[in-house]
Amino acid sequence: MPNAHPTVGQTMLTRRGLLRAAAGGLAAGLGALTYARFVEARWVCVEQVAMDLPHLAPAWEGLRLVQLSDLHLGTPAPADYLRAQLQRAQHLRPDLIVLTGDFIHAADLRRAPALVDLLRELSAPLGVFAVLGNHDFGNFTPRHRSRSVALASRVGGVLAEAGVRVLRNESCLVERDGAALQLVGVDDLWSGQCDPQQAFQSADAYVPTIVLAHNPDTLPHLSAWPWDWVLCGHTHGGQVRIPLYGAVVLPVDNPRFDAGLFRLGQRSVYVNRGLGSLHGVRFNCRPEITVFTLTGRK
Repeated sequence: MPNAHPTVGQTMLTRRGLLRAAAGGLAAGLGALTYARFVEARWVCVEQVAMDLPHLAPAWEGLRLVQLSDLHLGTPAPADYLRAQLQRAQHLRPDLIVLTGDFIHAADLRRAPALVDLLRELSAPLGVFAVLGNHDFGNFTPRHRSRSVALASRVGGVLAEAGVRVLRNESCLVERDGAALQLVGVDDLWSGQCDPQQAFQSADAYVPTIVLAHNPDTLPHLSAWPWDWVLCGHTHGGQVRIPLYGAVVLPVDNPRFDAGLFRLGQRSVYVNRGLGSLHGVRFNCRPEITVFTLTGRK
């Protein structure tokens, strides 16, 4: 009968194979982590999106609106990296710039002078507008939702010092050649300060309207109000996305709105993946600058 027991040589080969496989797996894991930390987390892409708006006046056709989100100035996103990206956004020659929250990281306002300096890189003929995010209220976990209105006011003051208009539950009209586009900004949802009723109180229902809301979970609270597009951030796209699976972790109640463009009948929602990141890691989810080209709806 053939020997049913492996020989010493066969045992050594099996052990060597296992060790090689383990070493290969470890090397692949370290390589993926290195890529996620030092390559993709700083590999910003420019997304081009057509923004179709009903009743858009000819004066607005072809204009460029640039959205930036989730800077998270701090250790995960240092000032030199962010400065390069804001300069890159400026080189795209935006007509209008919107910023959708989380300017500071983990409620750390010690870098306020650096934030002012950074945001002064941005300018546009029709203005720079912003809403605040959960980190700007000192609230950075979905389970422990707290707020610091004082901190948010300080962040808002920093943005104003840099020439950014912060919309805190309010609307405004931006005009070009006598034609108007409406921006409505709502405060952060997790902070408990989101108030669409106040935000739309003075809004004109007959003007093309874009809502700025940090968190896409704000959408159900906006359903009763007149708007055409909502621009959000907050999710970072999940930061780590597994092929054929999607985002590993999303800080939202409705994971449908993770990243990119969503059509809701005649309305549209865009979720920006942001420039910063938590822990400085991204995989299959590059940071982004979004350029919207305005066009009338056919």
